Amino acid sequence: MVVTKMTVDGNEFFLDAEQDVDGAKEQVVEAVQHGGGLVDVKVAGHATVSVLVSQQMPVTFEQIVAEEEESQDAFGDDFWSWADVAL
Repeated sequence: MVVTKMTVDGNEFFLDAEQDVDGAKEQVVEAVQHGGGLVDVKVAGHATVSVLVSQQMPVTFEQIVAEEEESQDAFGDDFWSWADVAL
């Protein structure tokens, strides 16, 4: 599974699997070209976060390959998945 982490001025956001990453990148570039602006992204847990970006603020996107483990708790249920993690 590939997980995308967006870092804005040192703050990390793990993006939801449904988030259009290329679209978010385009929104960041557009905001910077206009002197700054808000970019809405869907983060893990399905919450939407509005991030203010500007020309002086570093924004990075990192793709992380996460192995899906067969983790189970004492009751036999899956312990967690990236889609369920709200950061």
